Amino acid sequence: MQRIEKASWDFVHKYQKIPPSELLLKKQLHEGVDINWAVKQIEARQKAEKKLPTWFANREVEFPVRLSMEQSSSEATAAYKANLLKGERLIDLTGGFGVDAFHFCKNFKEVIYCERDEDLCRIAEYNSNVLGINNLIVKHGDSLENLKDVSFGFDVIYLDPARRDANQKKVVSFADCQPDVIENKDFLLSKAEKVLIKASPMLDIPQALRELDYVTTVYVVAIDNEVKELLFLLERNPVEQVKKVAVNIVKDEINEFESADTSNIDFSEPLNFLYEPNVALLKAGLQNEAAVKYDLLKLHPNSHLYTSTQLFEDFPGRVFNVEQILKVKKKLIQQEIPGKKANITVRNFPMNVADIRKKTGLKEGGEIYLFATTLLNNDKVLIKCSKP
Repeated sequence: MQRIEKASWDFVHKYQKIPPSELLLKKQLHEGVDINWAVKQIEARQKAEKKLPTWFANREVEFPVRLSMEQSSSEATAAYKANLLKGERLIDLTGGFGVDAFHFCKNFKEVIYCERDEDLCRIAEYNSNVLGINNLIVKHGDSLENLKDVSFGFDVIYLDPARRDANQKKVVSFADCQPDVIENKDFLLSKAEKVLIKASPMLDIPQALRELDYVTTVYVVAIDNEVKELLFLLERNPVEQVKKVAVNIVKDEINEFESADTSNIDFSEPLNFLYEPNVALLKAGLQNEAAVKYDLLKLHPNSHLYTSTQLFEDFPGRVFNVEQILKVKKKLIQQEIPGKKANITVRNFPMNVADIRKKTGLKEGGEIYLFATTLLNNDKVLIKCSKP
C-alpha cells in the first residue's frame, strides 16, 4: 500500500480551508510535501464537508480524484439505500470511492467491493481500516468477470453504472452506461435474488421500466427537495404493478410516499391553501396520488398545483396561504405588492420567471410568493401566497 508521509497529511489538515489554487502558488510551503496529492485531498475535503460529514470528520480518511468524488453517493443517500436491504452477502460491482459499500457493511455480514481502478481499490482498503470496517473484501478488476468467477450466490447485487462515455461526457440512459445492465440483467439475477441499480436523476422512469423488466420497486431519492438518484430494485419473481416510492430527506428526517390505489383527482379554483408537491413526488409521478390521500383538489390537469380549504402541514411539499388571484399587469401587480419583491414559481404558464419579472418590475425576495399558472378555465394568473 502506498505510504503517505506525515508532512503531507499535516499540510492537508493545516490548510484544508484554503482555496487549492492559492496553495499551489505558495512554493515556500511545499517543502517535504507531496503537493499534488495534498491539494487534491484539500479540494476533495472541501467538497466532502456537507456531502460526506463522517468521512470529512475523520482526519485519516483519504479521498480520491475529483471525478470519483462527484460520482460518489452522498452519505445521506447511501445510508437510506443501505437500510432498504439486509442479508448475508452483497457484492458492489461498481465500488468507486466506497461510500455505498461501507454503508451496506452495516446490514450484511460480508460485502465484496469490485472496482477496475487500482488506486480506488487501494483507497477503499485503506479507508476500511481507518473507519473500522472489517467485513469489506476489496477485489480489483472487471466486475462482471469477477462475478462470473464466483461459485456462490448473493443476497443482493448493487451497481451504479458509470455515466460517462469514452470522451468523459455525461450520459443518462442505461444503454449508454457501463456495465450495460439491460444486456446483463438475466445474468445478474442468476447470481443474486435481488439487484439494486442506481441511476441518474435525469433518467426517464417509464422508459427504464420498459427496458429493464423484473423491476419491483422504483425509489426516487431527493435531498432538500432536489432529486439526487433513482434506484431500481429487480427481483427474480416479476410483479404485475411496480411500486414507486418518493423520498425526500431533510436533515435527519426521511419523508416517504408510496404509490397506492387511488381514484381520479377532482378539480377546483384556488381555495384557502395552495399545495406544491416536492420534486420526488413529481419525478415519481405520484403527485395526484398524494393529493387524493390528503383530499386535495387540482387547479388544472397540467399544472400540478393543488388546493384545499384545510391546512395539512405534513403534506410532502410546500404549503401556502392563498391571498389573491392576480392578472399579469404591471400597474396591478405593483399596487398589490408595494415592496416590489416576490418569490416567483412557474407551473404550466406561457412565460418564464425572467419574463414575468421584466413585465411586472418585481425583484427576487420578500415574504410574498407568486405562482404563475393556468386555472381550469384556462385563465393565466398569478396566485399571491404567503407562508402559513
